[in-house]
Amino acid sequence: MLSRLGFPESFARHLHSDEASDVAGIRIPHGALWLPACAAIAPEPAIRAALAGGASGAIRFVGNAAVARLERDPAGRGWVLRNAAGERLADAPIVVLANAGNAPRLAGLASLPLHRSRGQSTWLREPALAGLRTVLGGAAYASPSGTGDGRLLVGASFGNGASPLPDPDDDAGNLQRLGRMLGLPHEPMAADANPAAVGFRYVLPDHLPAIGPLPDEAATASTAAALAANDRLPIPMVPGLYGAFGFGTRGLLWAALAAELLPALVCGEPSPIERDLADAIAPARFLRRQLRRRGRTAPG
Repeated sequence: MLSRLGFPESFARHLHSDEASDVAGIRIPHGALWLPACAAIAPEPAIRAALAGGASGAIRFVGNAAVARLERDPAGRGWVLRNAAGERLADAPIVVLANAGNAPRLAGLASLPLHRSRGQSTWLREPALAGLRTVLGGAAYASPSGTGDGRLLVGASFGNGASPLPDPDDDAGNLQRLGRMLGLPHEPMAADANPAAVGFRYVLPDHLPAIGPLPDEAATASTAAALAANDRLPIPMVPGLYGAFGFGTRGLLWAALAAELLPALVCGEPSPIERDLADAIAPARFLRRQLRRRGRTAPG
């Protein structure tokens, strides 16, 4: 695979077991892919650093301001954001909904089948893994915590539960998968393992994100017959409304792409990715698929 893709070794290398063990600092019982430039990122300080970069006024963070609804500005200047009491929180010509599972509600979209998946990570101290100096990924992940106390962050579970409270079964599942990956018994690990974080991911059925302009479902419904008959007709979009959500387990990666793609779309600049790739992650793709099914089943 690496030979076909032609990646430079500075980006990705295949390592045999002994080489992988030397890189990782612990015994790796099989070959592995090594991405030398990859690492773990603590989200909170990274977000704080990004916001601090807006000292010029380009970025202004407003906390404790839950947006209950969006309204078109009657003066035609864009959007008005309101809280549950109807108070005006902000005005903006362009709105990007980057609020995970709440995005379809604010946008009034029924065509995006977002699914919520619960995840839990685990803190682990394990002598056999004490020398770990890189991030491991596979059936599970394990990362040095950088906290100075020898803990590793291990994860993460996938489930349909709704509870925000830690579940011991999820910790056990994380350790089992890590043990299988490294050829280690997982039972002894449980003696010094504790729950870390519980969170919820939002994913779409094709496991791709929704990044791009949001479709106008009402306008689409009024012209559905024509759109179903001609796949080349553009789906109507809501002016000035974009989305960046459905990131699943790859939030930091998809967010970086969204940060490049969305400004290009808004400003009419060249896209950083090919059109077919942009179409593959466009929020309107599910609406387009519905229209195609309608076109195939229409009498003719």
